[in-house]
Amino acid sequence: MKDRILQLLKDIEQKHNVKVLLAVNSGSRCFGYASEASDWDVRFIYVHKPEWYFSISQTSDVIEYMNEEDGLDAEGFDLKKALTLLTKTNPIESDWLHSKEFFVCDEDFLKAMLQFEANCYNTKSAMYHFYSMCVKHNDRYLQKEITLKRFIYYMRGLLACRWVEIHGTHPSVNLDELIDATITDNELVRTQAHALLALKRSGKQYDNSEVNEELVNYMNDTRQHYEELLPQYRCEKPQFDSAVMSRFLMDLVMRYE
Repeated sequence: MKDRILQLLKDIEQKHNVKVLLAVNSGSRCFGYASEASDWDVRFIYVHKPEWYFSISQTSDVIEYMNEEDGLDAEGFDLKKALTLLTKTNPIESDWLHSKEFFVCDEDFLKAMLQFEANCYNTKSAMYHFYSMCVKHNDRYLQKEITLKRFIYYMRGLLACRWVEIHGTHPSVNLDELIDATITDNELVRTQAHALLALKRSGKQYDNSEVNEELVNYMNDTRQHYEELLPQYRCEKPQFDSAVMSRFLMDLVMRYE
């Protein structure tokens, strides 16, 4: 599949006349709980030729590809869009930058993007993102039936909130690492959380009998904590230099003319 992904990225470059700067494994395969049947979620950042940025035509800054037959889902952002999202603290894009597996990686580009992310990262915005993610899954799915797949999304959102609250940085994308770093007050629950991931990796993502009641209660208590904390949570407003980011954009665009 990796060869197939690399060929797809080359095809995208030729078709859209772009240069892929970063391409990562995302989704469950990046988060560490994929089963053999899990889809491949590829996310990438690319740069256009200079003339694209000076056109008055309405052009898309997103490239998408999906093939249900081989379970391959790819989505990419233009560099300008990627930089703009960093200034707004977009945890989805931050997940890409912190991926554990790269298909394409310009090391200097990644280093610069991680520094921009650190300068722009708004902890309150990030916590609200992760909290909203867990609330959505609870309200849409878990109220009807507690399945492994949906509960893991719920759990990840809550533990990501805790990571951001404690460390003030973007959380680890690997859920096993996230569990170890944030569930430090209850060894039994931590063990149960790891066991849940093992079940998901085995393919039992729809078996609702496997979610331990103590784990469910622990996560619900964590949700209650953030429901009370977030409205009164205060953080320092990030200080970043948009002129520096603009020069970075221009330099990269001109490099690939």
